[in-house]
This record gives sequence, C-alpha cells and structure tokens, in this order.
Amino acid sequence: MESGVDTRRAHTFVVQVAANGSGELAGLIRHVRTGEKRRFEGLEGLNTAIRGMVDGAVTDKEAP
Repeated sequence: MESGVDTRRAHTFVVQVAANGSGELAGLIRHVRTGEKRRFEGLEGLNTAIRGMVDGAVTDKEAP
C-alpha cells in the first residue's frame, strides 16, 4: 500500500495528550531524532507545533 510519504525523510514524534473538563486537548510533543519538545493546546496548536518541528522553526516562546 503506497502512502505517498517519503519514509527516508519521515519524522517520528511522541505525543502526550490529555483533555480538560471541556474536552479541549493539550499536551507535549517530542521529536524523537532531535529531542526538541513543544507544548500545544487544541488541534490547531498540535498541527502548528508539528509543522514547526518539521520545518525546523523554533520561536523564543517554544525554545527549550
């Protein structure tokens, strides 16, 4: 089955996630190869954090 993903350049993440009382997701993502960690809130925050890690962008707020 072809997924269209180039596995030679694939990124691996560990995601820890929990839901608050209203069901909103929040958590921590760790990039396995680099060890970089980012916190996120909500699905849009998860998307933004992963995209930033893949692109290699680190802001002062997200820096370890």
